[in-house]
Amino acid sequence: MAVKNKPGKKARMRARKCLQKATNAGHLFTSPVQPTDTGPRPSNSQEPNCQSPSQGIKHGKAAQNRRRANRRLTRYDMDLNLLASSFRKTAEWVKLKISKIEAQQSFVTDSTERAMRKTFASIDEVQAENRLLKAQVRCLETQVQALEAAQETESLDNKN
Repeated sequence: MAVKNKPGKKARMRARKCLQKATNAGHLFTSPVQPTDTGPRPSNSQEPNCQSPSQGIKHGKAAQNRRRANRRLTRYDMDLNLLASSFRKTAEWVKLKISKIEAQQSFVTDSTERAMRKTFASIDEVQAENRLLKAQVRCLETQVQALEAAQETESLDNKN
């Protein structure tokens, strides 16, 4: 027996592919990060406020990490939206199935009730006919008894 796919599966797969392409190409659309300028550097590198050249790279790395995290979050949000729409479609499909089952169930219940009513009506008819036949049998029995009694009296009269 063939297994049917859930509704919207192909659409979800297409959307997921499109989403992957968009997120993979996301680095093309992000603006390059400029290191923050804190002003002119002091000549004495032993001052506590001295900024080393590696700090600019560090800020660049932090910004790059931030961009990556933002990309992950948007990808996650898009996945959640896709999942939510999938759940909505599945819920609609389940509601449709439930309504179909309820309609079938009410049809079966109605037809069963009709059949039972017909059966009970026919049982009532049979019982009424049975009562009528019993009454006719009793009537015939009394007639037979009356005829037997008449024959006995006639035979007694003939003997006398």
